[in-house]
Amino acid sequence: MYPLLHWRVEDVDAEFVMDINDEELVVASDVTLLSGGKGGVLWMMCVVLLMDLFFIHLLIEMTSWGGFGVVEFFVAAVGLSSIPLCIWMFRSVRYRGRIEPIVFNSVLGTVSHYGEDRVRTIDWNRVKPFIRIVRVVGAAGGAQVQLLVLADVDEVSGRVKAEIVAGRGGLITAGALRYGFFKTFMDGTLEELPRFRLISVNLDWMQRMAISVWTVPALRWRWLGERRWSPWVGLASFFNTLAAFPLLMAELIASRISLGPRGESSLGPWHKRFDALAPDAVLRERARHHGDVVVEAKRCLLSSVAIGCVFWLVVLVFFGVVLTS
Repeated sequence: MYPLLHWRVEDVDAEFVMDINDEELVVASDVTLLSGGKGGVLWMMCVVLLMDLFFIHLLIEMTSWGGFGVVEFFVAAVGLSSIPLCIWMFRSVRYRGRIEPIVFNSVLGTVSHYGEDRVRTIDWNRVKPFIRIVRVVGAAGGAQVQLLVLADVDEVSGRVKAEIVAGRGGLITAGALRYGFFKTFMDGTLEELPRFRLISVNLDWMQRMAISVWTVPALRWRWLGERRWSPWVGLASFFNTLAAFPLLMAELIASRISLGPRGESSLGPWHKRFDALAPDAVLRERARHHGDVVVEAKRCLLSSVAIGCVFWLVVLVFFGVVLTS
């Protein structure tokens, strides 16, 4: 790990604030890629199931020709072996990768992490920020991801007693800017806080598609009305939705079947702290929300989704006919 020696306070566009009031700040280390990753897993599960249907068809054809032999047994074994894999994928989408909230309490001076098995609390006065570089290898190749680690360091021995991963992403967005936000909330005043974006835990399907990792960022802000709409944006939105239709649908389904953030029974409902603020509170002026999808984008999404259903169904039927003929 490398100590984070510099940080700054600037407007933060990255989504990590789940709830906030004058005393408590609830954040998540990473939510941008969570639903997109689960959607990718669900899409792979559907591909495996389609391959199973092909193997079943092949097995029926082979047994009708010459009975059940060694080759037929091998084909059946390959098809059945994917069942545990599909069950594991579904359980991963349903139960794993849940948001683990982190609560900063400026009154008590504590930082609490709601993990899978317990709640871990450390003293803010002993927290030292570090950056940990993690190398991730995927289908597209290798990449480096920076983690913002808040470590509970013993003042005498310098030993790290506990650590909490409070940010994931780039060095600036997940490190310097995010820690600057935390430090200002805990040690500064609310007037010093920069503008931030509240996470919308419960989104409708159009908003979910807008903030999806499969949606081009330049289109995202125009769908949500934060930038100007134009006919070229509509054309680009149509092709983006059509091309990424299977992944977008998988992400929508994954967001519905996966469990919510941990500690929701004690920390939720989300935005209850923010909603209880006075109308003229400083935090209300600092916060930004995801707006509703604009009318032009709604029309474009409805038409592209309808055409996407027909187009990808035709593609699926075409490959089914080719493989089974």
